[in-house]
Amino acid sequence: MTEKTLNIIILGPPGAGKGTQANLLEEKFDLEHIEPGDMLRELVERGDEIGIKVNRIMQEGKLVPTDLIMTMLRLRIQSLDEDTGTVFDGSPRRLVEAKALEKMLKGLGRNISHVFFLKVSKEEVIKRLAKRITCKKCDHSFIIGVDVKAGDKVCPLCGGKLFQRKDDTPEGIEKRWQTFLSETQPVVDYFFEKEMLIEINGEQPIKMVNQDILKKIYSARPSASHLLR
Repeated sequence: MTEKTLNIIILGPPGAGKGTQANLLEEKFDLEHIEPGDMLRELVERGDEIGIKVNRIMQEGKLVPTDLIMTMLRLRIQSLDEDTGTVFDGSPRRLVEAKALEKMLKGLGRNISHVFFLKVSKEEVIKRLAKRITCKKCDHSFIIGVDVKAGDKVCPLCGGKLFQRKDDTPEGIEKRWQTFLSETQPVVDYFFEKEMLIEINGEQPIKMVNQDILKKIYSARPSASHLLR
């Protein structure tokens, strides 16, 4: 593990573009993109007792127990080369998880290098998620009118069936927003109080959001400019 290894956390409400920005950073710096949501969906697909329990929790718009999340994350990180950086998308989602992640990373010889908060209003969240559909086969999400046309039923990537998740319906969006306020906002406040939080205007075009993030990485880590190719 080197001092210059990037270990980035991206926070934000549902629909803020965390996954999109994590993908861009993953490609830019050859980072390991860690998205607990994808890992949990893999559990659901197994269809065993744990998968059924996780599916019920997720369908209700609630958060999965911290112990399960931490176990998955630890195993994933321990499998990485020590000089491979990480970008966390969708985690930590609550204060106890944030503290557990900090402790776990430190125990593995890693430190959080950046915490970005993509600030997006509730109105924008509703607008974005109402237009989001997902492929049942490859689990890739698309925005109607941007990535696919209204009425499209087939995934342009793998040919799977496109559908709207229950948590992207008006009722689901409201539950997720309230969960963000009650569970994840304290995480944002926690990193703000530690002077680690970097706020980014998430309502800008994707490219501009990414540029703002890269500027902060450059300015915060000038000695690591060789990583910012």
